[in-house]
Amino acid sequence: MTDRIEERNNTPLTSLQLPLCSIVITAKHYGKGYLQIFHTPLVNEVEEVPYQLFCDYLQKNFPDVLSYSSSPYLPLTIPMTKLSANLARPLLGDRTSYRSNVIVHLTLDV
Repeated sequence: MTDRIEERNNTPLTSLQLPLCSIVITAKHYGKGYLQIFHTPLVNEVEEVPYQLFCDYLQKNFPDVLSYSSSPYLPLTIPMTKLSANLARPLLGDRTSYRSNVIVHLTLDV
């Protein structure tokens, strides 16, 4: 996981899409699994702003569950580059004052 802070800093303050991070997952064992990402709204002392995760690789909002299968002979790489937050409305305060908890849940059934 790589923070996209430079892109975020260059994004206009009125933008409804904020760059968050880049994620690459490699499954090296045979099996089927799924990936889920949970998040809380962006909050600061003044407001709470809901958002949806957007994946540039899929060119759509990140699905509730992303299923995958892999084999030991051909490791599977799931690139989810440029994961962004699609905001419900522009942020009112300084971007660095907002916080959100993001939980990545990866499951592999062998």
